[in-house]
Amino acid sequence: MTKNTPLSVIDRLTPENIKPLYSQIFADLDNTFYKMNRMRPHNNYPPHNVLRNKDGGYTIQLAVAGFEKEELDVSLNNNMLTIKGQANFDGGANDESLSETEIIHKGIASRDFEVTYALTDKLEVGDVSLNNGILTIEIKRVEDQEDVKKLEIK
Repeated sequence: MTKNTPLSVIDRLTPENIKPLYSQIFADLDNTFYKMNRMRPHNNYPPHNVLRNKDGGYTIQLAVAGFEKEELDVSLNNNMLTIKGQANFDGGANDESLSETEIIHKGIASRDFEVTYALTDKLEVGDVSLNNGILTIEIKRVEDQEDVKKLEIK
């Protein structure tokens, strides 16, 4: 290249001038993950997955075997996604047909739970569904978001 040839944008990228760009991108990602997970309880109940989608959104999956749709509540208030489960399952302890049955091992958890995720302003809750004991919550990346939104479980 000669001295008189103008540099393209790519030619002008140097470690010094690209570092702030990368720093901001990674800071935004770190901030997003921090906000999503800062309100997680320290236990692992119910078991869950948090997946990052190619479109920049996320999918949260919670294993809620034994919970009926009516026993689950998913709500969004001031960017706080709250998932609650109130179990009405007692393992058959109050079932008269099982009155002479003794539980030898109780491995199916049936306790109440509440899980909260803090979402950034650029994330919005999409579809919420319950299928085969897995509660799935789709979170999309958007520009604007409503302050309070009640979410229906499909």
